[in-house]
Formats: sequence, structure tokens, C-alpha cells
Amino acid sequence: MLLRKELFWEYDVTKLDLERDYRTIIPRVLERGTWDDWKESMRIYGKAKIREVLLQTRYLNEKSLHFAAFLFDTPIENFTCYGLKQLNRAHWNY
Repeated sequence: MLLRKELFWEYDVTKLDLERDYRTIIPRVLERGTWDDWKESMRIYGKAKIREVLLQTRYLNEKSLHFAAFLFDTPIENFTCYGLKQLNRAHWNY
């Protein structure tokens, strides 16, 4: 794997496959990777595939969600995780 194995601490990285596990890899790189990890994922998957995966991802932290919306010039409302977040209010946010 060309990406840092530290990003995938809970997985057996010898079993992660770049083609098969892209829906796990792409969001993890966005949320926890370095700029070099991000550039490598762009090289591996391309902007269109990364955008497609992130739009369908069920959870992204706030910072990553806003970065993806900016990077892909896509309204934040188009991201699945944004819609799900609106449905699941935090315990103290009433």
C-alpha cells in the first residue's frame, strides 16, 4: 500500500486492497491523512472517484466535510453525511 499504514491502525494493512477497499480508504485519508497522503490518494483514485465516494460517505467530521465541499465546489447539502447529521441531533443540541 502506498499510503501510510498508521492511517489504518485498526485494519490488517496487508489485507487492505486499494481497489476493493476504496470506500474505507478515501474518507480515512481525508479525515486523518497528511497533505502528502491526500495527494497520493488523488493520484491513485482521481478527483471524480474521490468526489463520488465522499458524497456517499455516511460520516465525515465537520472540518473534512467543509473541506470536501470547498474542494469539489459542491453544496454541503449534497453530502449524505450532512443529511444524516441533520437527522441525528446531538444529545445536548436541543
